[in-house]
Order: sequence, then C-alpha cells, then structure tokens
Amino acid sequence: MIKKFVGFILLMTLLVFIPLPGNSAMTKSLGNLAKPRIVDMNAKECQAGKVLELRTRDFEETTRYGLFFIKFYVPSCPACKEIRNTWIKVADALKKKQNICVAEYNCKGSSDLCMDLNINDVPVFAWFENGYKIKQFQGEPTFGNLYAFARDMNRYNDTSSFAEPLIFTSNRFYFNLFGSLLFYSYLG
Repeated sequence: MIKKFVGFILLMTLLVFIPLPGNSAMTKSLGNLAKPRIVDMNAKECQAGKVLELRTRDFEETTRYGLFFIKFYVPSCPACKEIRNTWIKVADALKKKQNICVAEYNCKGSSDLCMDLNINDVPVFAWFENGYKIKQFQGEPTFGNLYAFARDMNRYNDTSSFAEPLIFTSNRFYFNLFGSLLFYSYLG
C-alpha cells in the first residue's frame, strides 16, 4: 500500500512514517530514539473545530508534536472576554485543516510558563510547532486576521499543493538516510 506523507517534515516524523526493515542494522542503531507522538485531530485532547484548553501540567507534552495556534489569556481580562467568540470561530473555520490544533492557555494560575514565553500582556496569540514558539501574532485580533495568520503559518507545513511524493523502494534509501543520521550523531 502506498501512503502519502502530509505534515511537518521532521526526521523523526519521517522515521515513524517510513517503515524500517525489522532486523536491519540501522533499526538496531536507532533503537534508542524515541518515536514521536503524531497529533491526531480526532484524539480526545484535540478535536477539529474545538478550542483545546491547555493546562500547565500537560502544556509541554501536548504541544511537543504538531502545529498549535494558542491564545494566552486571563479570565479577568476584558479584551480576552471580547475575543472568546472570535477564537471559537477561528477554531471552527480551521477544522478542515486537520493538522492544526487551536488551543488556549490561562496565564493566571501559571504565570511562570507565560513569563518563560515572554507573554506579558494578554490576549496573545502564538504559533507553536513541535513544542517551540515560532511566531507571535501581531495586529488587530479580528477573525479575518487570525485566520489569515494561521493559514499563512500552515502554508509552510501543507504538502497538499506539492507534487506527488517520491516513492522510495530501494533499501539504498535507508542506507543513505540513516548513514547521514549516524554520521551527525557521531559528530555530536
């Protein structure tokens, strides 16, 4: 069966997507590498069209793999209250982009995380990829602006507009890919 890879192209993500021969030397050499958890939009913690409420205890684990558009807020903030319905509409509009998780994080109970991320005033909207804050939204937080920001950020990760993927059928592919990986590992 031929499967098409769609998503953010990271080596570890590709390693999960591309099955390795079970008893190859390369598989044994890479046995210590942890396999990433690929975010499934149908999973309980992140559902397409819904806003996921992140908590301090699960923020790092939840955002470790995947694309996240996160609103940072405090409940007493008037601007945060005003933008609540707009944020829900953004989540609903992005539900067709199955690879984006729209979430929010309450900075009131856990200001340490917000301070670590340089979030001083709320609401703040930030784009995260595989656990890293990539870019913070700048501008008027209207539905159109927030949706356009997410769409533009996702463009870097959307492979649907690219040509059909190459299909590697040779074991030589594994040798080249993992030989390079082991070389960098050796230098590191």
